[in-house]
Amino acid sequence: YYNYLYKFGFGQSTGIDLPGEEIGVFNHYTQWSGSSKATISFGQGISVTPIQLLRALCTILNDGVAPNPYIVKRICGKNGDIDYFPKLKIAEKRVISSETAEAIKSMLIRVVEEGTGKNAKIEGYKVGGKTGTAQKPIEGGRGYHSGISITSFMGFAPGDDPALACIVMIDEPSAANGHVWGSTVAAPIFKDVMSFTLEYLRIPPLTTDIEQ
Repeated sequence: YYNYLYKFGFGQSTGIDLPGEEIGVFNHYTQWSGSSKATISFGQGISVTPIQLLRALCTILNDGVAPNPYIVKRICGKNGDIDYFPKLKIAEKRVISSETAEAIKSMLIRVVEEGTGKNAKIEGYKVGGKTGTAQKPIEGGRGYHSGISITSFMGFAPGDDPALACIVMIDEPSAANGHVWGSTVAAPIFKDVMSFTLEYLRIPPLTTDIEQ
């Protein structure tokens, strides 16, 4: 359990080409309490960064192999010569098998098609993802706030052949109806961002409603 979480990159730098990257909080299993296995499974007793979460998702989409995140892919001169190429700090490594990665990807697509992620649906595309609603810890104390949260949605498209992945996180959201969940707050924003980006990059739908 601990080894897989560590292999997915939690509690360590992703190596992204930005200064001051935080590594979150992920204690060694020898420091866990009796309830840690259970609480870590739903996000308490551990803290992670958005780029760590996104890298974990991209590991699943990358056939189970952890990719190296970067901001600038390359800088080319007038003649097409590459003036800059990111120095990848971490070697790509297999985390889970291809079969396991494909099974999880299918589950994430079902989350959007049938589960809590329906607000992330994009017409003409298969979309996969996962909602998140996390209680915020009490600063300087123990435990978590009961009514203060971070909502999120992390997903990808097209589901048939993923080209884009995105994470949306909202810190301490509020709503008139009180429905502040990842599904109601973050998923619609993901839909808007992903819809625009798919159109901007001219990524066609691989499966249309008519074909289905």
